[in-house]
Amino acid sequence: MNSRIGVCSTSGRGVLPSLLQVSPSLIRSRRLCKHSGCAQLQDAQLPRPSAHLPTHGRGTALCRAAAASNSDGEATSVNPEDFVYPLEKTKIMVETAMLAAVSGLAYLLSTLLRLETSLGYFLPLPVALAALRSGAGAGWRTMFATATLVVVLLGPLRAVSYVLIHGLTAATLGTLWANQANFWLTAVVGGLVRMAGQIAYLVLSSVTMNENLFAIMLSNVYGMLDQISASIGHSGAPSPTAISSMLFALVLVNSLCYVFLLQVVYRIMLTSMGYRLGPLPSLIRKYLYAGMPDPEAATAKYG
Repeated sequence: MNSRIGVCSTSGRGVLPSLLQVSPSLIRSRRLCKHSGCAQLQDAQLPRPSAHLPTHGRGTALCRAAAASNSDGEATSVNPEDFVYPLEKTKIMVETAMLAAVSGLAYLLSTLLRLETSLGYFLPLPVALAALRSGAGAGWRTMFATATLVVVLLGPLRAVSYVLIHGLTAATLGTLWANQANFWLTAVVGGLVRMAGQIAYLVLSSVTMNENLFAIMLSNVYGMLDQISASIGHSGAPSPTAISSMLFALVLVNSLCYVFLLQVVYRIMLTSMGYRLGPLPSLIRKYLYAGMPDPEAATAKYG
């Protein structure tokens, strides 16, 4: 059926529809004309929109096309390709959704089966893959999409826990790997981010459990330092400053060791898949590929 759809200008701003994925085969005549202050699209077999017309998105392409009409009222044609979503953006969106689904499922299984310790080195992988394939922004979007999925599956507290313990670290490492940052810089920045996430997680757990977990950890550190002092023959109790410093030092060492091992494992695995994360330090590469062919040296030799 031939319909005549008019889009009027209100308050000096054109309001045009996106026309719900207009197919070129449905359009018989794509000519815009000016009539009584309105831009009209004539002789088009188009579905009549049932909602308010958008003022942004694909409608802006029609606005610009209507504004391109000359002062004599001559019509200009609208290119149907202006309404086609780019294939590259579609690919990035689909990959982000799939990797977020994999990450959310892995976190769900690790939580329900009490395997978070074992799967802790796998959980950052989907976010890092998204960053390496489509840029740092895709990695952060995958992390937020995973958190949204975890909110639906396990609730908001688990989602915040995922972001603090795994999500921020994975997105940070993915960003640094995508930019091929230095190995040691990546280890330090990733360790600091994970340390901050762990401390924030302890604060959140203390609030939700109504229990001062920091006091429990400080008492354990105090007992450890007291035993060390007794074993070396040193008399006296450790000071509160020494106890607090030791606590934060232990958390930092734990975070640095985690990120260091994560970097070594992921660089071996992802480099074999064709991704470039930056070179390994010569000392680590020497012991890592002892008695084995070095893939980086082969790449540099044969291009």
